[in-house]
Amino acid sequence: MRAATLTFIFIISEYSIITGGDGNCGDPPEIANAEKVKNITSPKFRMTCKEGYLRGAGTSNLFKCRNNSWDNSPPLVCKRKGLLFSNTFAYNGVL
Repeated sequence: MRAATLTFIFIISEYSIITGGDGNCGDPPEIANAEKVKNITSPKFRMTCKEGYLRGAGTSNLFKCRNNSWDNSPPLVCKRKGLLFSNTFAYNGVL
């Protein structure tokens, strides 16, 4: 009986860790120009922008599982890199 009780407690604690303690958040939302993320087993994670894009100033890439949904505030925005952020610079049309 004691082994069954301990097994039950272990299963419940693992479920709480996987779901963030608030429930099952499922897959996070898709964000334009961000890498798709699936099968998250942590109560929080960071999403990254695709290559060629940067996280917009004042936006957050941290997602937290709260009340059975993913919370991301202020919402992540991925913006295309401009010339100032490129690895190559042109001078008078010559690279």
